[in-house]
Amino acid sequence: MGLAQVNISKAVTINPTNRAMLCQLAQIEQALNRPERAMRLIDRALALDPDDVACRYNRARLLFDTKHNEECVKELNELKEVSPDEAYIYHLLGKVHRRLGNNHLALLNYSWATEMDPRGEQMLGHAGERSYDDDDPSPTAS
Repeated sequence: MGLAQVNISKAVTINPTNRAMLCQLAQIEQALNRPERAMRLIDRALALDPDDVACRYNRARLLFDTKHNEECVKELNELKEVSPDEAYIYHLLGKVHRRLGNNHLALLNYSWATEMDPRGEQMLGHAGERSYDDDDPSPTAS
C-alpha cells in the first residue's frame, strides 16, 4: 500500500485536478485507516466535479465504513437520481438499511440490485475490501 500511496501522491502533485487520482488516493488512505484524509481527498475531487458518480460512490462507501449511516443514505439516494442503473449503489444502500434495521428497505434495495445485475457482481466487492455481509444489523432489527 505504501508504494501505491507514494506513486499516486506524486501523480496528484503533478496534476492536482485529476479526479480519478484523487479518488484512488482516497481509497488508499481509507485502506490505511485514515478516513479523515480520505474524505478530504474525495471532497476535493467532488469540488472539481460534483456529479462524478465514481467519487460520490466512494464517498458513500467511506461514510458507510465510518458508520455515518444517515449521511450515507442521503448520499446514495442523491446518487440514485444521477445514476439510477448502477447495482452497486442499490447494494450499498441495502447494506446501510440493513445496518439501520430497516429490513424491508434493505431487501427492496438488494432485490433491485439483483435485478440490475443478476450475476451479483456488486456483491464481490472491490479488491482488498473487507466483506460487510457479516456486519451485524442494528439491535432493533428482528
